Amino acid sequence: MTGALAGNSLLVPIKRGTGPLSVVLPPAGGGVGPCLGAAAHLARRGPVQGVRASGLMAGEEPDTAVAAMVERCWAALEPLDAPSVLFGWSLGGSLAWELALRYAELGRRPAVVMVDSPAVAEPVSEAQRDHLRDVIAAGTNDESVRATTDAHITAASEYQARQCYPGPALLVACRRENPAHAAAWRDLAGHLRIAEVDCGHFEVLASPHLATVLGHLDEFLNTLEEV
Repeated sequence: MTGALAGNSLLVPIKRGTGPLSVVLPPAGGGVGPCLGAAAHLARRGPVQGVRASGLMAGEEPDTAVAAMVERCWAALEPLDAPSVLFGWSLGGSLAWELALRYAELGRRPAVVMVDSPAVAEPVSEAQRDHLRDVIAAGTNDESVRATTDAHITAASEYQARQCYPGPALLVACRRENPAHAAAWRDLAGHLRIAEVDCGHFEVLASPHLATVLGHLDEFLNTLEEV
């Protein structure tokens, strides 16, 4: 497995070891940096593997659709054992959902954790796109990062969740954001728990709100262990 990991440039090992595997999926922008606080918390339970998006390294092209991103993530994760937890913030949660559907076809039902993730397609104006790009890619003028961010804004805005997942799922929703996404996830999830955090989308994984998110995460995973 070590050789497989070394040869796969999209995998970002966060914690190695034995035990149930947690996988962290990338939000818009492509890196797993925004999720490292949650990843460190998941590492208390076992190994954690991150998956970054294509487009951040020389010669890579970013994907403009969730389906294409899922294909890359699936290929990257293929050498690994099936995860027990798929975690994602924003677009990463949508990727986690779609990957869980793939695992369900193989008889696996990983726990899906989505932090304020889109489920409903929403058009994005050029002004909104410019604002989102500036927020997500803040602090960098790297053209690869900005191009990847732009591609992911397109992917998120066009994504529509359509297929039901029978496994356990947690949606941590921001109260200040669009409730249509929570309603859509509720319709598609066989076993969904929804928890709310009183903050905006780009604040949810930062202090002090991260502690609230991690509390909901622990409660959700502890309940699964008790079953």
